[in-house]
Formats: sequence, C-alpha cells, structure tokens
Amino acid sequence: AGRGLFRVHSTRDGLPDNRIWSMRRDEAGRLWAGTGKGLSRATAQGWQSESAAPLITVASIVPAPGGLLWLAGTSTKVFRYDPSTGALDSFPTQDATTNAVVFALDFDRSGAMWAATSTGLFRGSDAGAGLQFTRIMPPPSQPDVMVTDIHKDRHGRVWVAASDGLAVVEDGVLGRIPADAGLRRQGIISVTERRDGSI
Repeated sequence: AGRGLFRVHSTRDGLPDNRIWSMRRDEAGRLWAGTGKGLSRATAQGWQSESAAPLITVASIVPAPGGLLWLAGTSTKVFRYDPSTGALDSFPTQDATTNAVVFALDFDRSGAMWAATSTGLFRGSDAGAGLQFTRIMPPPSQPDVMVTDIHKDRHGRVWVAASDGLAVVEDGVLGRIPADAGLRRQGIISVTERRDGSI
C-alpha cells in the first residue's frame, strides 16, 4: 500500500544536489528549489539549475512581485535575483568577517525585510541604493543569538524562533514571549501557523 504516492526527485532529474533546503512557488506558479549547490527551477523536462544565481546553500526563497526572488543561505548577504534576465544584486546583512549564515527571510506588512541569521535578527530598510540591515535582536552591544526561523502570520505579525526563546514583531515593534507563557523549552528551532491561526 502507498506505492506510487511519492516520487523522489534527485540529481538524476537535473537537481545539482540531493540536499533540499527550501522550496517555493513564485507568482507565476513556477516551482523553485534551494539546494546545497544553488537554485533550481522545475520544468516539464526536469530540474534546471540557475547558473546566474548565487552558488550557495539556498536556505530561504521569498518570491516578490515581477517574478523576482529573494534568496539567502550560507552567506552573510541577501540576494535579489531576476530569473528573466539573470540580474543579481546582493546586500550584506553584516560584516563578512562574522562568517554568519542567513537561515530565513520574510517581509512584514510594511514592506520591511527581516532576516534570521546565526548572529541575530536583522531588519532591512530601503536606503535608496538598496537594502541596509540593522541588527534588532539582540541589540548590537549584546552577545550574538542564533535566530533560526521567521514566519509571517495571516495578521502580518512576524514570529521569530531563536536560541533564547520566541519573539514577535507587530507594527515594527519587537516583543518577547516569556518562557512561562507555555513554551516547552527556551530554545526555539522553527515556527509555523496552523489552519486555525494558532502558532
């Protein structure tokens, strides 16, 4: 029982790597996979690698209007990629000497970008020539905190999973969820939303 319900896609189908870190569909319905060796797109003939995209482990894919893709992973940078032209722009979240990685990206309802990184939570704002990132959690004067996931819920709030607990950004204001609020443990790995809206 169960045979034929699943099909495994691998390097035999054109993927550059068998390790898949992220998957998203863009506004046109195209399916994208972030692999350990870059970005790939599903086609009727199999998977096609995007040679113009950054050759990193792509841990996060965020589709944007106009067919653009925001990408992040094993780099301190966030990338804006246009599959139709191959144009690629990069925006550093922090100094490259930190050797930080970006685990997840998302936009809040105001259009600000949030980046979960191995050194903390960063907020990106438009600085005219592109995004400029500022560390929001923890404050720059405090030791690094690993932030592994972010999720924007149906109300536009951005939930933040970190090694020191759970946080939420609402209307640009960061609030922390205390451990005595019902969390099973202090360190949070990931966060998602159920069908009933609960987190």
